[in-house]
Amino acid sequence: LYRAVDTYLKAHPHASKEERRSLCRLIDARKLSTEAAAHAVQNDRLPVRCVVQVLFSEHGSKLSRLADWSGSFRSLQNRSPGALDLTSSSAAAARCPSKREVVSQHHELRRLREDVSRLQVCVHPHAEH
Repeated sequence: LYRAVDTYLKAHPHASKEERRSLCRLIDARKLSTEAAAHAVQNDRLPVRCVVQVLFSEHGSKLSRLADWSGSFRSLQNRSPGALDLTSSSAAAARCPSKREVVSQHHELRRLREDVSRLQVCVHPHAEH
């Protein structure tokens, strides 16, 4: 759906602001693939509100993944050393992220927060954030 809306907006560059808004309301930012979300965030044809929704959705999914990783780490810490079975599928599913992955996620979250703040200022320049 995102690709169809983007193609339409590309083919109709003079579409009214209201038409662009109504088309973008059809897009569920939570269902966009990583690639589509990355494209949408940089897409000048989309209304700012749509871009902000994509950023919030990405931010939420990153927080959720970080919380999942953190919970997996805590559950592994609470087990006794002899109880850990590294061959089980649950141990593979509860893999702890490396320090590099966690740091990378924290940097990405910080960047997304900054992007959201900047976009909020663009949308509402006189409101306090």
